[in-house]
Amino acid sequence: MCVIREDRSDPFDCYALSILFDVQTRAVDMKASTLQTLRNLTLLTVIGLVLAVAGYLYVQHQKRYPSTEDAYVHANIVYVAPQVSGKVLATNVVDFQSVTKGDLLVQIDPAPYQAKLDEAKASYELATQNNAATDDAILAASANVRGAMAKLADAQSTYQRIKQLVAKKLLPQQQLDDAKADLSTAENAVEAARATMSQLITAQARKAPMRRKSNAPPPP
Repeated sequence: MCVIREDRSDPFDCYALSILFDVQTRAVDMKASTLQTLRNLTLLTVIGLVLAVAGYLYVQHQKRYPSTEDAYVHANIVYVAPQVSGKVLATNVVDFQSVTKGDLLVQIDPAPYQAKLDEAKASYELATQNNAATDDAILAASANVRGAMAKLADAQSTYQRIKQLVAKKLLPQQQLDDAKADLSTAENAVEAARATMSQLITAQARKAPMRRKSNAPPPP
């Protein structure tokens, strides 16, 4: 408020003083408002940092100690299970017991697996024996073919020799007939030996998958 005195009655001076007072008042109000805003921002920042740190610590705690209904499970505790199923004969540990590598935890009945192993070994031995027998039979059939062919060559030679002698009237016709019968028998023997060998080779080819299995290392 500006009072105009009688000795100083200039209205402009009073108006200027009023404006100056108003500006100073507004500056004080703005400064107070700015300080309050800074306080609020600082408080919010501190609260945010506290919440962030608390959240981080909570997450880390949950990772390290997952909560359960009645206990805390440490991160080093793991669940284990056997690779095969079967009847459990003995359990050598209890829950949450400390163990080391190589410790026997559970004993499973080996009888079913031993039976399967014995069966596999028996099948392997039988396949090996069958393959060996087939190989021996093929070798024997090959020898029979060679022997039959040798007899055929002798029969052919004998037949040709007797045929010439009969033509010269040096031997009777009966010997030529006998030589011809022997030649036919030798030819039939060669065909039979070759057929037997062919059958054995075909059978061996059909057993090729089993043969490859039998050539593999035997079961332990």
